[in-house]
Amino acid sequence: MIYKKFKLSAIHNLLITKSNNKEDLNEGIVIPTNILKKTNLYNGQEVIITKIGAGNWKNRIKTFIIENKDNNDVEIRGSLVQFLKEGD
Repeated sequence: MIYKKFKLSAIHNLLITKSNNKEDLNEGIVIPTNILKKTNLYNGQEVIITKIGAGNWKNRIKTFIIENKDNNDVEIRGSLVQFLKEGD
């Protein structure tokens, strides 16, 4: 069986509003439910984050989506805070 990867969806100009490096939280990018529904992305899905204008080592970061059902904050967690910050 052959599996092919392809781009299902993309979110452009998503603004990071919070960062959290607590060890007891799952690592990933927290995205509000309303955005996930519009983009056909889902909780737990692996994604690639691209920081426009960054050097190559920051330009592509693989992580996982964590659904934010509580508010509209876009939060980065865990080791991602070394590469991205609030306002990116």
